[in-house]
Amino acid sequence: MDWSHTKKKLQKALPYLLASSAVVGLAYDVVVNQVLSVESFLVSLLLAIPFVLLVGTTNILLDRFLSKRFAWSSSNYSRIAYSIVGALLVNTVVVLIVSYVHFIVIKNSSIENFFAGRMALSHWFLINTSLVFSALIQVFAYKKQLIKNYEQSVVEQEFIATTASTQVQSLKNQLDPHFLFNSLNVLTSLIQEDQAAAQRFTQSMSKVYRYVIEQNSKELATVAEEIEFAKLYSKMLQTRFDDSVQFEFPQSVPENGYIVPLSLQLVLENCIKHNRATSEEPLIVRIEISGNTLSVRNNIQRKSQEQMGTGIGLQNIIKRYNLLTDREVLISDDSRYFSVVIPILTQKQNVMTHNTSPLTEYEKAYKRVEELKGFYGNLISYCIFIPFLFFVNWKTSTAYWWAFWPMLGWGIGVVSHAFKVFGIGREWEEKQIRKYMEKNGETKENWK
Repeated sequence: MDWSHTKKKLQKALPYLLASSAVVGLAYDVVVNQVLSVESFLVSLLLAIPFVLLVGTTNILLDRFLSKRFAWSSSNYSRIAYSIVGALLVNTVVVLIVSYVHFIVIKNSSIENFFAGRMALSHWFLINTSLVFSALIQVFAYKKQLIKNYEQSVVEQEFIATTASTQVQSLKNQLDPHFLFNSLNVLTSLIQEDQAAAQRFTQSMSKVYRYVIEQNSKELATVAEEIEFAKLYSKMLQTRFDDSVQFEFPQSVPENGYIVPLSLQLVLENCIKHNRATSEEPLIVRIEISGNTLSVRNNIQRKSQEQMGTGIGLQNIIKRYNLLTDREVLISDDSRYFSVVIPILTQKQNVMTHNTSPLTEYEKAYKRVEELKGFYGNLISYCIFIPFLFFVNWKTSTAYWWAFWPMLGWGIGVVSHAFKVFGIGREWEEKQIRKYMEKNGETKENWK
């Protein structure tokens, strides 16, 4: 256990602990003891501090227990129901145990009056106080989950941005002036020497560009698609470099494997860009599939005046894989061979395909937290003021319990507020309408 970290957390929580204990102690004096003095407040404060600490710890453990089984993001309704039932049971048991120790064990009060008079009022007050703490802890837990969801949304948006960046980089590499200049020179020579070869070269170039454009709407491509594209791209390169560049492709390709689109083309172009190739010293590029990885390996023949690359192509591939999976893209250079190992994914990842702004997700999360704060503020006020009204009713006249009327009216308002906040009102209707429409194969636009 990291004691220094725990010590810092305790120091940070100390002011809140003291403030909460002071409020509980003061309220206990007014409602239960019905005495307001410095001496009485100090005694109540000393008793309130361990009580607040115990209740806070208990409800935090309850929240952690529920979070393991009912995550906020996946089962909100179940979580709300279990939170309410769990908070009532746990806090009632804790309060009764604390009250028993305080009144029966320490003060030697009669067990017969444990649920009557001032002791019953004390139980009722402490249970409501505990429920207030439980509600606050649930709000902070839900807020923490919303922040986590927002951070996940940011990661997904980063993936979308990186995907677009890689596609743009691939187009930029294809349209690089030096590449076009050499390709056009090759095409010009072929037109003069071998018009059939020139025609094949032009067709290959058009297919290459068409494939690149088609990948703009894809997050992943099958290994078979990328291998076929790499073969087409290699033919175009061999037309340009003749026998100076040799490619070796795998004999078999997995049917259900996926990799990042254009990643293979970027790696192949990286080989050509940084190495010299001649008929006497050909550049040999070997593409292999082993298990759940695809590797591209070439012999190193660095150019004498090598153009310094930015590394954007490989870095984008690495970053995109980092956002998709825990498996890494491995790059090795042993001065003889340079290799890039790309993970093959066996299932398509559940990535975002729509353009959602992180700011919009943040605004939704912020609005949701504000709604929850409003509801729990309403609930906390209800738990505080309704007991106070009953206390006033009890002190003034017990012949007519008028406090039940505000309890009933305000209670209906709290329940209605809960329906609205937790989606049992209009939002529930919208969900049912959408569910019915999807079941019948219709969309909302068809209804307009």
